[in-house]
Formats: sequence, structure tokens, C-alpha cells
Amino acid sequence: MAERRAPSPVLRQIWQRAAWQRLREAVEVAFGGPPDGVQMCPEVVRGEPGEVLVRIARGPDDLIVVGAGRRGVPGRIIHGRVARYCVAHATCPVVAVPPSELAGYTRRWRGALAFRHNRLTAAEALDVDGADWDGA
Repeated sequence: MAERRAPSPVLRQIWQRAAWQRLREAVEVAFGGPPDGVQMCPEVVRGEPGEVLVRIARGPDDLIVVGAGRRGVPGRIIHGRVARYCVAHATCPVVAVPPSELAGYTRRWRGALAFRHNRLTAAEALDVDGADWDGA
């Protein structure tokens, strides 16, 4: 809301850098880095996710792969809009992947795991009983 009232070029730059970082991390987690033999053209675009995906993927060789959202009425209402929009409006093929059975199980543990998600540096991992790097 604040962006609409008083646009800030500095904030937009920070948000764009953060979006590129999240994109790089997502590709790393999903594929272990950019996959060999696949041409990737990464883009960071502001806008509603469904509309942006449909606008970008217009070519005959494009493919949109989206999560189909959570099962159940509340999950479909809150989380299923992007997949439904892409299926309804895309001119290229769309693959809507339903959530796995494991997704429901991990959702129960998300709150408990949030407290355990602390970054561990290499120095902390190698620091056994306060020993220095050379073992002294």
C-alpha cells in the first residue's frame, strides 16, 4: 500500500534484488543449479502471478508448470487462484501439479520447524568445544 502512495526507487531496487536471490535459490533447490540441456530465461516481473505467467509464456514452445494448490475449500479459495487463472487463460500448455501426500504431513510440522530454522555458519559447524581451526 505504501508503494502505491509514495513509490520508492530504492525500495523497488531492494525488492528486485531480493526477488532475484529467491529465484536463484529456488532453481538451486529444485534442480541443483541450472539444468544441463535446458535453456532458461529467468525473469523477475512485478504483478499478479497468474497474469504475469500467462503474459510471459505465450510462445508455442513455452510450458507453465504450477502447483494445483491445497485440497479443501479454504485451501482452494486462498491458494488455488494462480493455477486456475493459468489453466483458464494461457495459450501454451499448462501442467497443474497436485500436492503430494507428503505435503499434508509436512504442513503439520511447519510451525515447529520454523523455530529450528537458524542459519549455521561453517565456523560454527567446525567449532567443536571452542577449538580453533587448527584443533588447538
